[in-house]
Order: sequence, then structure tokens, then C-alpha cells
Amino acid sequence: MKRIAITLLLLLTTQLTGVQQAHAQSERIAAWLDYACFKIPTEQETTLVEFYYGLLRHEMTFAYVDTGFEATAYVWIEILDENSAPVDTLYKKITTIVKSPQEMSNPHVKITDQIETALKPGVYIVKLTIEDAESQTDESPMSGKMGHRKMRITVPDFNEPQLEMSGIELSYRIGFLPVGMEESLYSPIDKSFRRVIPNPSRIFVDQDSVMFFYSEVYNLAFGMNLNKEFHVGCKILDTYGTVVSDFGRRRYFKPGTFAVASSVLDIHDLSEGSYVLSLKVTDNETGETVTRSKPFQLLTQTLELAPGIAAEKFTEEDAKYLGKVLKYVLNADQRKILKTLSLDGKKRFFEEFWRRSDPNPSTRLNEFKVELFRRFAYANEHYSLSIVRKDDGWQTDRGRVYIVYGEPDEIERYPSTLDAKPFEKWNYFNLGSQGPRFFIFEDETGYGDYHLAHSDANGEPFSRTWDEKLKRGELLKY
Repeated sequence: MKRIAITLLLLLTTQLTGVQQAHAQSERIAAWLDYACFKIPTEQETTLVEFYYGLLRHEMTFAYVDTGFEATAYVWIEILDENSAPVDTLYKKITTIVKSPQEMSNPHVKITDQIETALKPGVYIVKLTIEDAESQTDESPMSGKMGHRKMRITVPDFNEPQLEMSGIELSYRIGFLPVGMEESLYSPIDKSFRRVIPNPSRIFVDQDSVMFFYSEVYNLAFGMNLNKEFHVGCKILDTYGTVVSDFGRRRYFKPGTFAVASSVLDIHDLSEGSYVLSLKVTDNETGETVTRSKPFQLLTQTLELAPGIAAEKFTEEDAKYLGKVLKYVLNADQRKILKTLSLDGKKRFFEEFWRRSDPNPSTRLNEFKVELFRRFAYANEHYSLSIVRKDDGWQTDRGRVYIVYGEPDEIERYPSTLDAKPFEKWNYFNLGSQGPRFFIFEDETGYGDYHLAHSDANGEPFSRTWDEKLKRGELLKY
């Protein structure tokens, strides 16, 4: 039983951090990926998509050179359409140089950069691969230390005449470029006379104390006798949509129909947890509004057993909450032991569990913990039967599958017919060592309460009726 429990924990750790090994012998490195979309003034059919990526410098392999120590990474971003057909592949080689061995081992230095491309509006699947060049075996491609990220993106169409707003780029710092600097001298992270250092992880620590953001506004009313101002309302919400910080409305002047909405927010008083930055732009001439949002996370230096739950203030209610979050991660024996412990014992249990589940103890961030709480919050938000409270999504079948296996690569939705209830088919193209797997959820009552009816994943419910339907191709008839 103990060996099975350890195997399950390792499997879930791999799934929850979203890291896949491209080669059996490759060592994993941390990698992050984010994106934002912007209007291309000279283009009508495509949208500019900026991809932000990052890695930890101390995880790279350095080689001695005349000027110090040098490390190189190869970066690929593969773009697929909704049907997983290739659309484009972006490539970049990045190099960093340090002067001393002490700098190589600094765990707090991140390397961030961006690659951009033009895409037609639509939904895409994006895969990031970062390879540490110096750790390659005999210079064989794809044999070095690897980092992976995968995400689904939506590219909007900015060609409508109404007030529009770009995506939001969260950054570590934004500074103005020298006056008169030509665009031909811009680096990849420069735009609109600003140097925007991206934060692709969307994770800030309390030592940062501030968070920068960059966005653009399009189709503002501009003219000789028109109002020259627009306002941007800034709020920070928790995962349940409750406002935790309201920065009010900030006034900007219109340089034309296009403007930049960029600022810095004080986040030092937020507790550790997951949040959403919400921006609302109002054109003072027309009264039109447009909103955009971006999730982010804040980590504090104090020990926290859960977002916003400090260890020294841990209560029985907090223990119950953590029991819910970890229900599908702990095995039966661990759950039984947890019930017998005192409050102090439960606190030590959770401290030890987070320590053991951390896939990269050399960093402050426990990717397993962060991703688990994100999935738990997402399950409640999207799969709760309680429309008002939205606190029971984690108990539903769809919520459980989402928490354990993550976001599906594809969801097929089938409405009700005379012969069948509505159902969904969740497809995972690569579920770790199991390979491609699927889950079928059936709404037997017609009121949105979907139950897991059939799956080909190990240990999941199997229905011979559904299996025969799939083999006969009857799914295509609905």
C-alpha cells in the first residue's frame, strides 16, 4: 500500500505541475508561458500574439568562456489549431553570461523573454519547449534538460468599430525608453516607448510589493471638440469574484484613437493566494466601456499551509478546508490518519505533505501546491451545482477529474436528443504513462449534474454499454 501511495503521489505531482518529459532520460527544468494579444494597425485579418516565457537561471548548465561562464537554451513554441493540426513553430536561441560561480547558483534569478507572431482570430493549442543546450548528450538534439508548458489560447478579432482593449501583460518592471530612440533599436520586450519586462509565471512574492501591467486601448473617440480623457478602473478580485483591493479610476489623456493603459499597483498588503486583476476602460466622450482581466498569484515569505492560511493561525476550519483540497491526492490510509490527529498534528501533517510534494525544493515556489489550489478553485467556479455559493464543484465528477488530471485538451459537447441525454466527452491527448485517454460525463437529470459514465483511464468507471457505442461509432450520430 505504501509503495502504491508513493507512486500515485509522484504521478499526480507530474500531472499537477504540467511538466511532461520529452525523453525518458531528460531532466526537468522549470518553465513558464503566458501570452497577450494586440491589434495590428496595418492588418485586418490577423492579430499580434506575444508569447512570454521564462526559466530559472541556476537550472541552466554553464560552460567556461573567456568572459566568464555561459549558458544557452533553445526555445520552441509550437502552435496548433483546435484539431491539433500544426499552424506555426517559433524558435529562439537565448544565451546568458555570468562572471562568477556564485552567480550561477543564485536561485532567485529568472530569465524572461518573448516571441511574437501574427495569427488569425480563433482558438489554438500552444506548446512551449525549452532545452538546456550545454546538458545535451554528445550534442544530440532533445537530449538535454527540458522544460515544457502547454496552454489553450483564444485570439480575438480587434477589427470591430467599438471600444476595444488588448490583453493584459503582467510584468516585473516597466520603464520608459530614452527619448528619440528609434523602433529599429527596440529589443523584443520594447513597445510604445517602454521596456516591459514580462512575468510569464504571473507569480509575485511579497518582496516585490508592486505589480506592473501593460495594455492597449483601441477605437477611442478622438477629435478637435471631443473629450480628451479616458479612465481605467483597477480592481483586484479573489478567486470567488470578491473585490479585495479597489484602486479607483485612473485618468489618462488620449493621444489619438489608440492609447496605452499601463501602471503599477501596490500589492504588499495582500495575503498569499490566487487573484484576478480586473481593468475597466471608460471613454469619457462616448461613455463606452470595455473590461479585461488577468489571473495572478502572490507568495509570501511566511509559512502558509494554504493561500491566506498562515501556519501560526491554523484552525480546525482550515484543516477541514485543506482536507477538501487534498481529498483526491491523499490515499485512504492518509485520510484515516488525518482524522485521528490533533490540530497541532494536522498542521505538522500538512507541512510535511507540502514539503514532500514539492517537485523543485530549490525554489520558493511549490508548483504542485499552486496548481492544485488553482484547479480546486476552477472546479468550484465552473462545475458547482450551487449557483450562488459555487463551493461544491470539487465534489462533482467533472470537478474531480479536472483536479486530478487537469484541463482536457479537447471537450466534445453533445446536446440531448430523443434517444440520449446530454453528455460531454473530455479528451486527453497524453495522460502521462497512460497515453491518450477520455472521460464521458452524462447529464442524467437534464439539470447540469453530469456524472462520469465511462472512461478508458486506469481505475476509472468503465461502462460496457458506452464502450460498445464508441466501437460502433454511434457517438457520431448525436
